Amino acid sequence: MTVSRVLRGRDDLVSPDTRDRVLKAVRELDYIPVRFAAQNRHVETRIVGIVPHMTDLSQRLDLDTLNGVGSAARDNGYDVLLMLRGEAEWMADRQDLRFLDRRSDGFLFVSVGIGEWSGTLASLAKHKVPTVVCYRRDVPAEIAWVDPDNDQMILDALACLMELGHRRIAYISPPMLGVGPNYLSIGPIDNFDHNARTSAFITLADQRGINCGVYPEESMSAEMLRKLIKDGVTAIVTGYHSYALTLWDIATQCGIDVPGQLSLIGIDHAIDAEARGLTTTGFSFFDVGNAAFFAFQKLLAGADPADCHRRVPTTLIRRASCAATGAS
Repeated sequence: MTVSRVLRGRDDLVSPDTRDRVLKAVRELDYIPVRFAAQNRHVETRIVGIVPHMTDLSQRLDLDTLNGVGSAARDNGYDVLLMLRGEAEWMADRQDLRFLDRRSDGFLFVSVGIGEWSGTLASLAKHKVPTVVCYRRDVPAEIAWVDPDNDQMILDALACLMELGHRRIAYISPPMLGVGPNYLSIGPIDNFDHNARTSAFITLADQRGINCGVYPEESMSAEMLRKLIKDGVTAIVTGYHSYALTLWDIATQCGIDVPGQLSLIGIDHAIDAEARGLTTTGFSFFDVGNAAFFAFQKLLAGADPADCHRRVPTTLIRRASCAATGAS
């Protein structure tokens, strides 16, 4: 019992001396408290663990995805275990261990960064723990992924603009994301979906004979916008809806009419985009979470992970920020 309390981080229930002795023994013995799947093959917890992107659950990405998981879990008689705490001292640099103790039937990760949780996912794959990763596809073959249909998202935006006569279209790509104290990952995040959408824009625009250019988010300015207009650009697609709203403000300050001289489409069906009248292409985080739970259930039933991958459908919502070329 004493050892268990120390390893579970219950320092309030043991003396400092006892704690130090236990941790010393753990390090010397290289102790790993793992119960492998074979030992638990007759035990079903009816619990699915979910690892959020941020521990404070402050973003729609986490909240809406969790709601999607929770809705499906509730309807199917499952509880959800949120993995929020930091690692205890004895588990430093061994983050995968607590995912292998079989407190749940498997795990869902909200993970946007390329290569995130690589060691943990490798361990879960090795021990055949049913696992689904949301918002990226660079995972071991034994892991299932659920991700929006990035190609379709970009294709819908291009089709909308081409239908309106636009042939010179620019794309504003998001930067790498920094990491703050509420992030579970370590180091800057190279976002999988952002990269996929940028690549999709370049490929799909080229296939359709569209003259395009890709510009980083940090280049957005009145000077950049004037240059794009001078170069004949009549429409811009942005990796975040907020970039399109910022460009709209810049265009207004520069006397550039939206949508008369410049059409704008942003990714993400956010409330502020709807309020402004911004045309958006996007998907539902809720649907990703929902699909992830059902992918997890298929894995639990023994399905091949490759048969459990899911591309979540996307939609385009036309609003006031798009018009035919020369509409002003």
